[in-house]
Amino acid sequence: MATIRHNSDWNRPLRTASVLLGVSCSAFIALPAVGQVAADAGADSVIAAPADSTTPPTADQIAEWIGQLGHDSYAVRQAAAEHLLAGGHAARGALLEVVDAPDPEIRSAARRLVTLIEQSEFDRRLAEFAADVDGQRGVTLPGWAEFSGLVGGDESARALFVDMQRCEAALLAAIFAEGGDEPDRDWEERLFRLHNWQATSGQRSAAPPLGSCATMLLLGSLPDRGGSERGAIGIAELAQRPPIREAILGDATPQNSIIRRLLLTWVTDCPVRHDQVLHGRLNLISTYKLAEALPLAVSVARGEPPFLTAAAHNRVMAILAVGRFGSRAQVDDLEPLLEDDTLWAMAGQPGQPGNPRAVQVRDVALATMLHLTGQRHSDYGFVGVQRNPQLLFNPQTLGLTDDVARAAAATKWREWRAANERAGDSQ
Repeated sequence: MATIRHNSDWNRPLRTASVLLGVSCSAFIALPAVGQVAADAGADSVIAAPADSTTPPTADQIAEWIGQLGHDSYAVRQAAAEHLLAGGHAARGALLEVVDAPDPEIRSAARRLVTLIEQSEFDRRLAEFAADVDGQRGVTLPGWAEFSGLVGGDESARALFVDMQRCEAALLAAIFAEGGDEPDRDWEERLFRLHNWQATSGQRSAAPPLGSCATMLLLGSLPDRGGSERGAIGIAELAQRPPIREAILGDATPQNSIIRRLLLTWVTDCPVRHDQVLHGRLNLISTYKLAEALPLAVSVARGEPPFLTAAAHNRVMAILAVGRFGSRAQVDDLEPLLEDDTLWAMAGQPGQPGNPRAVQVRDVALATMLHLTGQRHSDYGFVGVQRNPQLLFNPQTLGLTDDVARAAAATKWREWRAANERAGDSQ
């Protein structure tokens, strides 16, 4: 298998390019032909490149060209730089040895050349990876195994991953090729720079690149990498904004489908159990209609491990998600909650703000089961129930008058259930 890896050595210039002055291909574009430069500078001034362009230069040639990077003649310096750039990977190692050379001309040129060579090599490897559509050549990049394991490895997935590499190559390499604690801090810092993208770009309508946002979703889904509470909160917020929002709510395209699958994976598999993070996950289920996350909603609603201590407001939110995305089959999941008197909130009775009534978990569970079974809430003592396009119902309108009313409603429910089970209507 051909393996393409961005190890720390290859990615060093990608991480430090911002501090290298003049790193641009334009530095070597407007040049005369190498042969003409050699003629202008003197026949013996520049060692010629190999006659066959596919033959790598020798170590002696590379050493001589590096020495000429500090030559008094501008033409000789430029010709040597062109030879080294054309030498590509063969010249890279020797150039790395002089990036801290005492001669400022050699030092500066070596740094520019290393960056250009590595960018060229990076582009070549990305093109090779993108072309391996069926995976028969086994070309891979850091993180591809994890990414394709989540969303598949078709052409659209491969194209999105190329975009992710173009945006976050150094970060992906650090996470998947190097390990350690520092990359964790790196990706969280990058995440919050994406949060501030609009402010730093100076454009009110600016959104961070989709490739960068997709990278954050991938990294946040990893059991051994996405465990930071701060990072998980950041992802939940980032997922509510462009470009993720447009990708999921926009027209159905293969790429948008992949972004949705990435987000669904993060919502269902995020290893962080903090209530604020859980609230964000449940909110994303409702916002983006992630019906596939129904098992998560059921688990939170019931307070099952690892959600034994989930806050009441999250459990209520989860119950309503079960009602919105579930079916009559979920009645068995919710029925035990008829005994749960956990207080969600005190809410004013619709039309009578001075008469507060409690809303308990069991009230929301019963109201949701009535919805799932097509019954009228008013028949069970609910007054003024209000629908909500995102949450199914406004939970503050689901309270019953008192415990006497709750007991009567629960009894009526059980009688209805027993009768319908006998009639075979509860299937």
